[in-house]
Amino acid sequence: MARNKYLDARCILILGGNTEIVKTVAALLASNGAIVFLAAENEFTLNASLQHIRKQVPGCYIIGTTADTTDPNDISRFFLKAEIALPINQALIYFFEDTVNNQDFLTASDRLFKSMINHQGGQIIIIGDDNAMETKAAANLNELVETMHRCFNKFAINTTLLSLHPWSKIIKTKPGIFAKSRSDSIAEKVLVLLTSYILRQ
Repeated sequence: MARNKYLDARCILILGGNTEIVKTVAALLASNGAIVFLAAENEFTLNASLQHIRKQVPGCYIIGTTADTTDPNDISRFFLKAEIALPINQALIYFFEDTVNNQDFLTASDRLFKSMINHQGGQIIIIGDDNAMETKAAANLNELVETMHRCFNKFAINTTLLSLHPWSKIIKTKPGIFAKSRSDSIAEKVLVLLTSYILRQ
């Protein structure tokens, strides 16, 4: 995929998700000029992920911190560290975590929302699979997206649900010719969404 000039110097946060998907998404965004700040469950995973991405994308700007994405206090600390490390946090990619109460997540993310409001908007992409989840989890996912859209759309903060059906299968992009891995497909969808948002600004 050709370099996307629209992501140059854009600050993008990645919260949650399994290590392989996060590395793929982060590497694609970094290769297109984005400044990426990610979370990992421990120092070993964080350092390994950063080293892998920097080797894949020489000269990229990617940093991160440890965070338990099932703990609202750690989520809050993640956004605090991102605010200290980066000039303006313009986008969040959040891999939906059903073990976190929606209200707790919104409260923990308050610092990010205020920053986006102060800087005239932002893009939030929530990634989940409502078809593959239990009914209650899927309902929570959709409720979170609807709540964020209702509360923040008026501040030019755009919330998008990227729903994949299902997580576990290979996503065929051209039947009979080739298939892309789940991680690559997610990364490319995220890139398209972020570019579309930037072009609408």
